[in-house]
Amino acid sequence: MRKTGLDYFDFYQVWGLRRMDALEGALAKGGTIEGVRKAQAEGLIKYGLGFTFHGDASLFRAAVDTGEFLCATVSYNLSKRRQETLLDYAAAHSVGIIIMNPLAGGVLARDDPSLLFLCEGDLGPWYGALRFLLANQSITTAIVGYRSAAEVDMNVKALEGMEVLTDAFRRELAAKMAAAERPGEDFCTGCGYCIECPNGFDPTRFMQAMRDYDIYGGGISLADWLSETYVGQDPGEVLDLCAECGWCEEQCPQHLEIIEQIRRARKALAKGA
Repeated sequence: MRKTGLDYFDFYQVWGLRRMDALEGALAKGGTIEGVRKAQAEGLIKYGLGFTFHGDASLFRAAVDTGEFLCATVSYNLSKRRQETLLDYAAAHSVGIIIMNPLAGGVLARDDPSLLFLCEGDLGPWYGALRFLLANQSITTAIVGYRSAAEVDMNVKALEGMEVLTDAFRRELAAKMAAAERPGEDFCTGCGYCIECPNGFDPTRFMQAMRDYDIYGGGISLADWLSETYVGQDPGEVLDLCAECGWCEEQCPQHLEIIEQIRRARKALAKGA
């Protein structure tokens, strides 16, 4: 709190809930929840507990069913909708939903012809992607990343007239996204959790390059794409930093098969294709 300059936090979130033993540990005597309740009694936390979620559906429901949590932070967007039923489950139990990755790590904000159905006038695909979330009554709020004040003003436009958005509108956008024939919903969102690789490799930069190749690299070989990604470096030498220890996969909230992608890239570089 000294570092933040705050006198109290509105919520304290149990971070990165991915396994049942983590939930059980938080609930146990002397665990996180007991500590948060003590801090709450001391006025250091105003409202209570939430959790950020990266696990399976049964874990999410178990956390909600404890009755300890006021909110849950979930990765969900127009490209990644597998958690949709969990949003409704939370709402039915009066648990607020905070959306992370609302624009799929920026992918849904790019100038991409396949996303024209999300644009309106001079407003880019980010506009429709945020409107999609606003139409869902189970969602309380979303965490949107900004690089400039202008982007704040842009995104506020998505709020205008939000009261007229319907489930039919939301279903229509989902159907159009499904018809756009884009890559699946499992891709790097650039969270950076894997950035401190013990071998000095940067999995985030690599996985974002692989993500972008699968979306936009149809006219170029993967070997050339990687050469353009690592300008001034030998991409093979960069990949050689990876010892395939699996540490990055353990950190990844999207559960991506990073090592498999590294092997794919190494094979492409070996063939020059």
